[in-house]
Amino acid sequence: MNPGDRVWLRGEDDFVSDANGRPIDFQIIRQRSHTSGTWHELATEHRIAQEIYGGWHTAPRLSYAMPDESETR
Repeated sequence: MNPGDRVWLRGEDDFVSDANGRPIDFQIIRQRSHTSGTWHELATEHRIAQEIYGGWHTAPRLSYAMPDESETR
């Protein structure tokens, strides 16, 4: 995963989705290596998701592949 890549973020149980249940995509804008692993700073055009989820996340919470609809319900 590199800056500029488009990814989807997994929340507690599911992928972060909009009010209609569609997964919201994020873009990696920076990354940092740390003793706990690689952290990726994410941003999205979805205003509310940006306020809540924009920021630093570890790779295990991210997916390159767009989630199937069955994974988001």
